[in-house]
Amino acid sequence: MLEGIGNDRTLMILLKALNAAAVRQMVISNNIANVDTPGFKRGEVEFESLLRRALEESGLLGLTSSERHIPINSEEEIPEPRLVVEVDQSFREDGNNVDIDAEMAKLSENAITYSLLAHIISVRMEMLRTMINEGRG
Repeated sequence: MLEGIGNDRTLMILLKALNAAAVRQMVISNNIANVDTPGFKRGEVEFESLLRRALEESGLLGLTSSERHIPINSEEEIPEPRLVVEVDQSFREDGNNVDIDAEMAKLSENAITYSLLAHIISVRMEMLRTMINEGRG
């Protein structure tokens, strides 16, 4: 999916962030579904810190418009979301560490994040479409 959008680094990052929000929604939903499961350990999705680290380490980024150009850090990896299971803390005697109130708040926050990212991607795609159409004339 990402290969078809060319060299638009911002759009690729937005798409990965949207994917991370979708994965996070599934993980939070799983946490909520297992709130009464003895011994269940909640999951968390790590993405933003991985992305921040990757962007800081990439430094200067040079995009090429010809195969004769010398690439500068053009092969940077945008990280994938990573599932982290929190095994070190437990709030209940049965070993389950899901706090339903915290999970519901995270679910709402993530839904807003997903909607915002989807809107930004839509606007970005419309901008690209306009640039392509204006360039024809």
